[in-house]
Amino acid sequence: MRRPLVYFSAALPPLFWSGNFLLARIMRDHIPPFQMSFWRWVVAFAILLPFAFRHLSEHRETIRHEWWFLMLLGVVGVLTPV
Repeated sequence: MRRPLVYFSAALPPLFWSGNFLLARIMRDHIPPFQMSFWRWVVAFAILLPFAFRHLSEHRETIRHEWWFLMLLGVVGVLTPV
Protein backbone atom coordinates (compact mmCIF):
# COMPACT_ATOMS: atom_id res chain seq x y z
CA MET A 1 0.00 0.00 0.00
CA ARG A 2 2.84 2.42 0.77
CA ARG A 3 4.74 1.69 -2.45
CA PRO A 4 2.41 3.77 -4.71
CA LEU A 5 2.71 6.67 -2.25
CA VAL A 6 6.49 6.46 -2.42
CA TYR A 7 6.48 6.49 -6.22
CA PHE A 8 4.01 9.36 -6.27
CA SER A 9 6.13 11.34 -3.80
CA ALA A 10 9.27 10.68 -5.83
CA ALA A 11 7.56 11.89 -9.01
CA LEU A 12 6.37 15.20 -7.55
CA PRO A 13 9.65 17.21 -7.54
CA PRO A 14 10.42 16.60 -11.25
CA LEU A 15 6.82 17.45 -12.11
CA PHE A 16 7.02 20.70 -10.14
CA TRP A 17 10.33 21.63 -11.76
CA SER A 18 9.13 20.86 -15.28
CA GLY A 19 5.89 22.73 -14.66
CA ASN A 20 7.90 25.68 -13.40
CA PHE A 21 10.03 25.74 -16.56
CA LEU A 22 7.00 25.42 -18.83
CA LEU A 23 5.12 28.18 -17.05
CA ALA A 24 8.19 30.44 -17.16
CA ARG A 25 8.59 29.84 -20.89
CA ILE A 26 4.94 30.61 -21.53
CA MET A 27 4.91 33.75 -19.39
CA ARG A 28 8.33 35.17 -20.38
CA ASP A 29 6.84 37.67 -22.83
CA HIS A 30 4.07 38.78 -20.46
CA ILE A 31 5.75 39.17 -17.06
CA PRO A 32 9.18 40.71 -16.36
CA PRO A 33 11.72 38.25 -14.88
CA PHE A 34 11.96 40.00 -11.50
CA GLN A 35 8.19 40.02 -11.10
CA MET A 36 7.97 36.35 -12.11
CA SER A 37 10.60 35.43 -9.54
CA PHE A 38 8.82 37.47 -6.87
CA TRP A 39 5.49 35.74 -7.48
CA ARG A 40 7.10 32.30 -7.53
CA TRP A 41 8.50 32.96 -4.07
CA VAL A 42 5.20 34.38 -2.80
CA VAL A 43 3.33 31.28 -3.95
CA ALA A 44 5.98 28.96 -2.47
CA PHE A 45 5.82 30.89 0.81
CA ALA A 46 2.04 30.64 0.92
CA ILE A 47 2.15 26.89 0.27
CA LEU A 48 4.87 26.15 2.85
CA LEU A 49 3.77 28.52 5.62
CA PRO A 50 1.01 26.27 7.04
CA PHE A 51 3.53 23.46 7.44
CA ALA A 52 6.24 25.64 9.00
CA PHE A 53 4.18 28.04 11.14
CA ARG A 54 4.19 25.90 14.28
CA HIS A 55 7.96 25.43 14.13
CA LEU A 56 8.53 29.11 13.43
CA SER A 57 6.49 30.11 16.45
CA GLU A 58 8.30 27.56 18.66
CA HIS A 59 11.69 28.99 17.66
CA ARG A 60 10.66 32.64 17.59
CA GLU A 61 13.44 33.80 19.95
CA THR A 62 16.20 32.06 18.01
CA ILE A 63 14.90 33.49 14.74
CA ARG A 64 14.71 36.97 16.26
CA HIS A 65 18.27 36.64 17.56
CA GLU A 66 19.71 35.30 14.29
CA TRP A 67 17.62 37.32 11.82
CA TRP A 68 20.65 38.92 10.13
CA PHE A 69 22.26 35.55 9.40
CA LEU A 70 18.97 34.12 8.09
CA MET A 71 18.58 37.13 5.79
CA LEU A 72 22.13 36.64 4.51
CA LEU A 73 21.41 32.97 3.79
CA GLY A 74 18.20 33.95 2.00
CA VAL A 75 19.95 36.49 -0.20
CA VAL A 76 22.85 34.20 -1.05
CA GLY A 77 20.51 31.27 -1.65
CA VAL A 78 18.38 32.99 -4.29
CA LEU A 79 21.00 35.27 -5.83
CA THR A 80 21.85 34.12 -9.33
CA PRO A 81 24.13 35.70 -11.91
CA VAL A 82 22.42 37.46 -14.79
